[in-house]
Amino acid sequence: NGGHYISYCKNPVSEVWYQYDDDICSRVTEQVVMNCDAYLLFYRKQQDEAHQDNRQRIMTALSAQRNMIRRELERVAQIEVAKLAAIGEEDDPDSDTDGDLAAKPLYEADDSDDRQPGSRPSSEEPRPRLGSDAASSEASSRRRSSVSSLPAGIDSAKHDEVVESVLDCFIPGYWALKWDTLINPNTCGMFHIACEHGMLVPGVAHDAYLRLYRVSQEVLDAIEDLYGTALVLEDPTTCPACTASQLALQKRRESEREGIRAIASQGDLHYIINNAWVRAWRAFYQNTNQKTGRGTWLGTEPPGPISNDLLLQGDAVTPRPGCRIDRDYIVVNRKVWDFFV
Repeated sequence: NGGHYISYCKNPVSEVWYQYDDDICSRVTEQVVMNCDAYLLFYRKQQDEAHQDNRQRIMTALSAQRNMIRRELERVAQIEVAKLAAIGEEDDPDSDTDGDLAAKPLYEADDSDDRQPGSRPSSEEPRPRLGSDAASSEASSRRRSSVSSLPAGIDSAKHDEVVESVLDCFIPGYWALKWDTLINPNTCGMFHIACEHGMLVPGVAHDAYLRLYRVSQEVLDAIEDLYGTALVLEDPTTCPACTASQLALQKRRESEREGIRAIASQGDLHYIINNAWVRAWRAFYQNTNQKTGRGTWLGTEPPGPISNDLLLQGDAVTPRPGCRIDRDYIVVNRKVWDFFV
């Protein structure tokens, strides 16, 4: 019931083993791991040929996606350079601005990465990952893994604009993680943030860039063919229809709460209501289940029509023995009854 435990994990990309001892991580050889007396083992299922073919198709689409970005950046860069050259000639006809710009390399060297943006990774580089090109305008500046240097004439804002024009489809970040680590990631769907109208559900737009990856149509088509897609996000903005539904439901909560408060003490108590229904109604107007994503963004749903079936026997007429007030039912006046009915 005591002692100190360490773990050994193999990096699936670099195929290197690491030892994790509290906050200390160190690289070890495979022989060290093989000589350990382990008490708990985790296995990774080997990929069959069909699975390898599926991954290769996605990887090929990702490489094509990077080439699309590179070509579009080069095209836009040439246009921007030409504009700068034209402006320079207007300002100083005798200057050699055009020659200077033309002599400037399209991609400047970067000490941290000598790979051209969009090029196919070498065998020594990490394999392509879904969503590594960009997730959104805000996220791409934070996570520019495939483009480490910008072409002449292209600033970060123009780069993001070009990337978004090429990568006009979206996939969930959590699905990309499953694809990268699991044998079968299952259906790719925006269940957690997309509505039935193909837009963002209310309450998630502020951090959507953390939840989404942008991909090209070719990549999305490959994902759909291999794994299937559901609830596709077509517009990364908050849905106005769903926002209106959310506001309407909130107004209903407030209206019912104030309405019952105004009439609860008026008149004699002659009507009984199943306490289970009452608790469901209280949860509705208090909105105890309001969350974002996975269908709960509307909050707690209304309880539906009043049902006293739990208070009656099988004939639906005779009261069930042993029912007690407050525990099984409450008694209300005629106005409250009519209000709910």
